[in-house]
Amino acid sequence: MLTKILPAAASLALALGASTTLLAEPLAAQNDTSAYTPAEAITSLDGDWTGKLTYRDYQSNKLESIPVDVAMETLPDGETMVQRYDYTDPGFQVYITSLIAVKDGLLTGASARAGRAFVTYYKDIALSAKTSNTSWTAVLTSEAIDGNRPARVRETMVRDEGSLKVLKEVDYLDDSKDEWMFRNEITLAAK
Repeated sequence: MLTKILPAAASLALALGASTTLLAEPLAAQNDTSAYTPAEAITSLDGDWTGKLTYRDYQSNKLESIPVDVAMETLPDGETMVQRYDYTDPGFQVYITSLIAVKDGLLTGASARAGRAFVTYYKDIALSAKTSNTSWTAVLTSEAIDGNRPARVRETMVRDEGSLKVLKEVDYLDDSKDEWMFRNEITLAAK
């Protein structure tokens, strides 16, 4: 099923979550992703982040970059996250709020840009690498509408201590190509 997603920065906002404090573990367990869940990875992002969003503009096909601030907070249940995105889309301020939960390899969320209705989304999530509780790689996949076209969407999240990079790529389903194309990338540093 295709679900409509928000453009550019909003789609990346949907991929992120908030965190709880995680303790250090023995080296042998650090490389074992089976002992560390996608929910724990996403919740390890709790806190305030700042950085930039680089995206391919739908009309001009040029790369554009804008500053962005993200605040992520795990709710007291330890499983639900609230994320707040704040950036300036040339000419106006954008505020996006998302409510996110990860369970059994599925990220479920609802997101709204100020003044618009909430959009729900579902993404498969899997850890592909982990070297510590604050250094890991997760891959999220879904089908969605991107630039008014049906697409497979892949978001690769790389957490390395106090930095986070999320690369969004799309493979449009309305052409014969089996090709992943750059859509946007967010690079953040913990404040």
